[in-house]
Amino acid sequence: MVSSGEAALARLDASTTARQCPHLILLDRKLPGRSGLTLLQQLTRHPQRCRIPVVILSVSHATCAVLASDQEDASSCLMKPERSKDRIRTLQALSAFWLRAATLVPSRLNGQNSV
Repeated sequence: MVSSGEAALARLDASTTARQCPHLILLDRKLPGRSGLTLLQQLTRHPQRCRIPVVILSVSHATCAVLASDQEDASSCLMKPERSKDRIRTLQALSAFWLRAATLVPSRLNGQNSV
């Protein structure tokens, strides 16, 4: 977990091996400093980083709809639950899907953006 877009990029830059690289990025749309969407654009343009699934966290359904219509290359958008009990359930479901059940489509595995 990092507290800003700059810290996220620094952490990713410091990960030099596949073992150090995250398998999933949860990206808050409203980060201090560099915005989550700016960071997303940087991630999806990098040859290795574009392979990492990125889930945008948002407080509104409208933001998720805008992200979907703008095709910002996020893997998905997730509403941030308000109650801590709901946050735990949401993170468990997210982990079960992205880290255990999902298979990335070939275009993302080859470092290309999805069509």
